[in-house]
Amino acid sequence: MNAEAKLNTLYRIGNRIPLNKSQAAGFVGGRYRLEKLIAEKKIRATKTGPTKMSPYDVNACDVFRYAIDSKEQRIKLTL
Repeated sequence: MNAEAKLNTLYRIGNRIPLNKSQAAGFVGGRYRLEKLIAEKKIRATKTGPTKMSPYDVNACDVFRYAIDSKEQRIKLTL
């Protein structure tokens, strides 16, 4: 199995897995960046309940697409 096939498998499985906001924020580089990606409709997020304070389910596949390594994040902040 080549790398592209493994990545496609990861994305396919990720479509079925919901993450909460704090988990997703850890992958994408912070809460602000996550909120920005959700507002730009690049990451799908749905409320789990009808109330205002209901938690979100964030699509793991979308989060993986925009995930950054913490080392990359530190390099960007210092430049």
